[in-house]
Amino acid sequence: MANPQDQNDDADDAGSVGEHPPVPSKPSNRIVPDAVAQRFLRIGDRYFFADRTLAFVDHGDRLKVRTHNLEVVHSVVAIMEARGWQTIRVTGTKEFRQKVWHEATMRGIGVQGYEPDPLEMHQLQRTLDRDSKPPSHEPARDRQDKRGKQDKRGKQGKRGKRDAITTRNDAPELSGPSPNDPEPAGSRTGMRPPTVGVLLAHAAAPYQFDPEQRLSYYVRVETEVGERTLWGTDLERAIAESRSDAQVGDEVVIAQRGARAVTVRVPARNAEGELIGDKKLVAQRTTWSVEKAHYLETLERKANLLRTGEVSPVDVVSQFPDLTGAVVGVKLAEQFAQRLTPDPAEQARVVQAIRTGLANAIAQGQQIKLPEQRAHQNPVHHRNRGGPSREERQHSRG
Repeated sequence: MANPQDQNDDADDAGSVGEHPPVPSKPSNRIVPDAVAQRFLRIGDRYFFADRTLAFVDHGDRLKVRTHNLEVVHSVVAIMEARGWQTIRVTGTKEFRQKVWHEATMRGIGVQGYEPDPLEMHQLQRTLDRDSKPPSHEPARDRQDKRGKQDKRGKQGKRGKRDAITTRNDAPELSGPSPNDPEPAGSRTGMRPPTVGVLLAHAAAPYQFDPEQRLSYYVRVETEVGERTLWGTDLERAIAESRSDAQVGDEVVIAQRGARAVTVRVPARNAEGELIGDKKLVAQRTTWSVEKAHYLETLERKANLLRTGEVSPVDVVSQFPDLTGAVVGVKLAEQFAQRLTPDPAEQARVVQAIRTGLANAIAQGQQIKLPEQRAHQNPVHHRNRGGPSREERQHSRG
């Protein structure tokens, strides 16, 4: 039987998961739950089934998975949970990413790299509701009487609004800048316009500064219409990872960049408004960016220079040397278009499409690097990779 270590690790994988953002050399990344360790045969950093089929590879801050097997997905998510990963990034096949998203979200781990559809969100919420529902030992008649009393109280006026498990004041801020507007997953929340103003303060604090609420993060800015406070857990990361190093006193642009599904616990109250525990809720957590306004304006100016092509490449590079890679990319695009088609109109269309793609990347702050110079190849050597030519074979016979 072949040694399992001889298997090719470069074979097609189902996908991989890693902590986001990655924290290399973190001591907890060596933790593997006993249940997982006993389930597989371990050789080095690789874990095998009993038949010596490779299941996954543990790189510490990243887990490379070979199969869509649900048992492996459960094990990988158990490892994430044991290592304290709060957010992960998943890559790979759609089936693999969907399975990891479902299992990780069930355990309260945020997932980037998979966008669930409304049906998946609804199914996940039903599963959470079913799992969090305590078993009832009351006789059916008693439960019916109690339900009738609660319905009656709900009709007595505004007090009935407290019957909902999660109210506006109970839910943590997850989906937008308005602190009173958290929405459960699956709701149709549009992206709000960016907020522009001078950064006054930012810090962690109880949501809406209410000591009874969960810890969140706020950013306060002075806008043209007055001070505004935005709430969102991801704002802390956005400021820490600001590419322009936004600081208090800078004019900044705070923008939503999307949302990801997370599982949170929210207070559960009875008909009288009394706290009776908590409940799992699938919600959308907004992701943010916080950048200096001048930085974004410069990015857009660079992008427009490349997008329009109205300024000569020499002048573009003279004004912005960091656009050298993008300018070279456009030149290569022109050469490619000429080889692709003799039609000038079609050539122009291809080049403009590549221009637009490069410009969009620059507007998002991406650095376009110079293409790596290809190693010089000896024509004879290159030809001989497939064996000697017929002329060479004839010459050797002579």
